[in-house]
Amino acid sequence: MSPTVSNETQILPSSLSSSVPLSSRGLVLDLGPKNSWDSAEIGSPVVKRFLSDEEERWFMWYHGNSCENPDSDFIGLAISSNGIHWERGKGLVKSSDEVGLV
Repeated sequence: MSPTVSNETQILPSSLSSSVPLSSRGLVLDLGPKNSWDSAEIGSPVVKRFLSDEEERWFMWYHGNSCENPDSDFIGLAISSNGIHWERGKGLVKSSDEVGLV
């Protein structure tokens, strides 16, 4: 199941039809807590699956911004053991102003 963006505020499974009411959709990742770096908007997920002999691990990097600073974009990381249930990281990964700089 690969996530997609819906109305740039929540990340939803791609298998969900847009004809399904939002209230009955299963969210992959919802907005962050109030006043967090990803409380206003999240989207643009990139998912990578890693396999080893002992475990399976999924990483999802995603874009977010806050109500307090809507002009700043940040990147967050969520982790899953099955690609369905995700646990949000403890903070942002890096400001997008610094992404791509060498």
